[in-house]
Amino acid sequence: MGADDAWALQIILKAEKLLKSVKVLPITTVFGTTSTIRIYKGATEGFIPVDPKMGQFYGRNGFSDIHFWQLHYPNNANEVIQQKNVVEIIREMVMAEWRFNVMGNVDCVNVRLLNEVERIAYSNNRFYTPYDAFSAAAFIFLDTCIQYQRTYNATLELQGQRTRGQMVFDRGNNNHNVNIIATVNEDEIKKILQWTASS
Repeated sequence: MGADDAWALQIILKAEKLLKSVKVLPITTVFGTTSTIRIYKGATEGFIPVDPKMGQFYGRNGFSDIHFWQLHYPNNANEVIQQKNVVEIIREMVMAEWRFNVMGNVDCVNVRLLNEVERIAYSNNRFYTPYDAFSAAAFIFLDTCIQYQRTYNATLELQGQRTRGQMVFDRGNNNHNVNIIATVNEDEIKKILQWTASS
């Protein structure tokens, strides 16, 4: 779990509380931007092997190596991907300057914590790319966030040594189960992140 996941959870939990548009049942963590969170309870490594030479964007613990907690929950991503309406965002971003000079000034304990984490993670980046937060915003605010999307049939590659965990699109299968969001409305994303950060 990384800071982008923390923003996504805040968006979803605030929408549940104030908008009543979603209901959160379980919250699980999965392997992604860090190598220290395990997918399966009791597992010794993540679903996708990590090359130790590669840097982890949010550090080893997902929070730029600032230590808070470590939780382990089971997850089966392939079962999730087989359900309808899974949302994935491709390479959207906002300016990092906006993140720290506008949203970073919101006086809230969560923002102060994530400011510390993300200042480290984005220290050499011009763009702010919390993809999981963008996905959560698009999921909850479909009508205002999404500018362009396409649907596909997708599965996760489970067998390959180098491709295990990659999403594979079957363009010949019309049983579409994922929405690929190619473009989001940046102004709307900014409004949602600021709404999320506010008390």
